[in-house]
Amino acid sequence: MLSRRHFLHFAGLGPHRFSIDLARAKVSLTKLDDRFVEFPRINPARQGRRYRYGYGVTTTLEPSAPGATPALNQIVKYDWVADKTVVHALPADQEAGEAMFVQDPQGTAEDDGWLLAYVFSRATSRSHLLVLDATDVAGGPVAKVELPGRVPHGFHGDFLPTGA
Repeated sequence: MLSRRHFLHFAGLGPHRFSIDLARAKVSLTKLDDRFVEFPRINPARQGRRYRYGYGVTTTLEPSAPGATPALNQIVKYDWVADKTVVHALPADQEAGEAMFVQDPQGTAEDDGWLLAYVFSRATSRSHLLVLDATDVAGGPVAKVELPGRVPHGFHGDFLPTGA
């Protein structure tokens, strides 16, 4: 069993997978990547089931102060089956909030959809909504919606179709 101290030591260092063996009453922890990743997401339709793809935001920057979270300047897609990672790097003056997965209603593959993230530009002191094709995260934006001000980091959300 993992102690609270052991869990907290690993919690912020990168994505991990907890596997629960109900028959043997055991829990195992597997480190999946060395990079610091925030706001991990999957296709919500896969919650509680096996999934292939994961998404998050990460950084190549150092923290501005001890204990501070550095600006998150990359959106990352993991393919856990093929053991591949694809990154969409933001321009130097920009930082992302949570990248939310929105499923394409006509899609058939697990990653058919879009990643939506509010991105703050330090150069303009404004945010924009960035839309990436979840099947081609490195391919660049599908859309970019300029906003009149800043959307503070930390806003979490989910997309629900009308009538849900």
